[in-house]
Amino acid sequence: MKTHLRTIQTLFAAAVLAVLAAGAPAHAQDYPSRPVSLVTPFPPGGAADVVIRLMAQELGKEMDATFIVDNRAGAGGAIGTSYVARAHPDGYTCC
Repeated sequence: MKTHLRTIQTLFAAAVLAVLAAGAPAHAQDYPSRPVSLVTPFPPGGAADVVIRLMAQELGKEMDATFIVDNRAGAGGAIGTSYVARAHPDGYTCC
């Protein structure tokens, strides 16, 4: 009976430690740590380009980071859209 009680106490202690360890704060790296690419599926010089460039400028000021506008025009927006869809999902390529 004492062995059974000791096993339960050990399992309980392990569960408590696991819960406490899971609640510890994680130290994430600063985002963005490199330039962020804002892809627009429209040609440069149009209204959409002006808006995204203004947005990139304000984001850069607000987040103290570099935001690059990448125009990928053509095929009715399919080129830019497919470029973003195939990009590495790390948060540094956005449409």
